Amino acid sequence: MNGVSPSRVKTPPEAPYFFVTASGAQAIRKFQYSGQDNSLLYKYILSPLAQYFVDNWTPRTVAPNAITVLGLVLMFLSYAIQYWFAPTMVATQETPGWIHLFHGIAMLIYQTLDNMDGKQARRTSSSSPVGQLVDHGCDSINSMFGSAGWILGMALIPSEEKLVSWMVVFIPLAIFFSTTMEEYFTGSLRLPAFNGPNEGLLGGALLSFSAWYSGPHIWQQRQPWTTILFSWYHPEGLRLLELLFLVGAPVFLLEIVRTTVRLGQQYGTRKVLQVFSPFLCLASCTLVIGCIDCDVFLRVPRTLLHLICALFVEMTTHLMFSHMTQQPYYGFRWTLLPLLFLTTAVAMGNMQASASTDLFLFAYAAAAITWTVTKIAVVLHEFCYILQIWCFDITTPRITSDTKQP
Repeated sequence: MNGVSPSRVKTPPEAPYFFVTASGAQAIRKFQYSGQDNSLLYKYILSPLAQYFVDNWTPRTVAPNAITVLGLVLMFLSYAIQYWFAPTMVATQETPGWIHLFHGIAMLIYQTLDNMDGKQARRTSSSSPVGQLVDHGCDSINSMFGSAGWILGMALIPSEEKLVSWMVVFIPLAIFFSTTMEEYFTGSLRLPAFNGPNEGLLGGALLSFSAWYSGPHIWQQRQPWTTILFSWYHPEGLRLLELLFLVGAPVFLLEIVRTTVRLGQQYGTRKVLQVFSPFLCLASCTLVIGCIDCDVFLRVPRTLLHLICALFVEMTTHLMFSHMTQQPYYGFRWTLLPLLFLTTAVAMGNMQASASTDLFLFAYAAAAITWTVTKIAVVLHEFCYILQIWCFDITTPRITSDTKQP
């Protein structure tokens, strides 16, 4: 403890705490991260780049979690700028092009900082479950920031292109959740040769750069050469964004299906579906609401996006929490009950007044965000207390405030 007298070091009492059980506290102390990234882009470019910045530009006193959160703050700034210029998530002639440039740069910086935090943790011998939870929490939040930027960057109109907008939001979330689910079951994070954190973020950044350079409406242009196979879909062929989805979506969806099937064969289909069911509920309910109440994407697209983000972050971080504490993950999430109620009411035509739906979504989103932030803060506090460390400080020993000097 850096020369600190043992009499001044606080020994945490045994659990249970509010979230962590007694067995969970023991599991946290024994937790060791295991993972492998098979991406060639990561191996030969992104990893050496992050290592260079850690070795040459990062002081040893900087906490790895601070690096992670710094990247998220930059992405939040990009999202806030886009919110200011396009509150309805619809690109117009008045929307400045530089916000797409900023979004792409922010995404690449986030990717680099996300790779740096683990290397800084190993460099300073400060790896811990706290860092793992912070990293996954930031990544899950960033999924929403990225999707919002891509909807704007492809000039999508969510109220008119509901299915495409839904896919832009939920395909990255599905990839992230399936990867976290695999880590929960196997105890190890194995990323394939083509994955979201590397090729996915790079592709998203390039999409934003193209929207800045050529304008977001370039993705709406029809490609005449595609009429050879798709004249039945549209006489002028596919749009560039539709071609992108036709090529990219099957690759990611196939990986999600392969992961789910493999886990089902190893650990039982029932267990896998139990873990995967909250995400399926979130995705399907959102799609049903959007298809029945088409104008909800026009009236309150940001509110709906914030609600999706809060619910997704809650279920994903709890899955990671269950993995690290070896506590069971229950498929039933009480935070989804209002969403099920709203979906049922909309489907039955009991919420025909748009104002009622919008007010419900706003209150629901506010409550979900408040609960998720509070829960994560409490869990981080308990983790830090059990491990006797600080979340954003790796140089100051954790000492009791009520002990006397020896």
